Amino acid sequence: MSDEAIVINRLLRWAKWKMQSGVALGYKSHVNFVRLAGGNDMAWDDAVDHECVQTNEAVDQLPELHRALIRVEYLSMCIDEQHKAHAFGCCIRSFRQWRRDAHNMIGNLLNIRLTMVPIYEHNSVKFL
Repeated sequence: MSDEAIVINRLLRWAKWKMQSGVALGYKSHVNFVRLAGGNDMAWDDAVDHECVQTNEAVDQLPELHRALIRVEYLSMCIDEQHKAHAFGCCIRSFRQWRRDAHNMIGNLLNIRLTMVPIYEHNSVKFL
């Protein structure tokens, strides 16, 4: 899986998290007994929530152009690239390039690298 694919998957989870969070005006969206009773149809575990918070912070650090593009790409109701590019006010070619640039920036902000060795693999390597 490439770095861009990892970023895209994180952004898809972030978009779902963002769209289902709703506007709570500083209050909890569901009271605790509703969550325990299964009244919330989307149960987030702490790892996904933490990942989405990190992704949200990375998106917020993007330059304005790229931040707006990510919002159009992942949070808008536009169905295809042509409509997204039109909503963003540019041609499809520019939209694709800026989206690729935004994905790379987010990857750099999140320090996503394929060369990173997971800790369990690092511990199993025997040094000579």
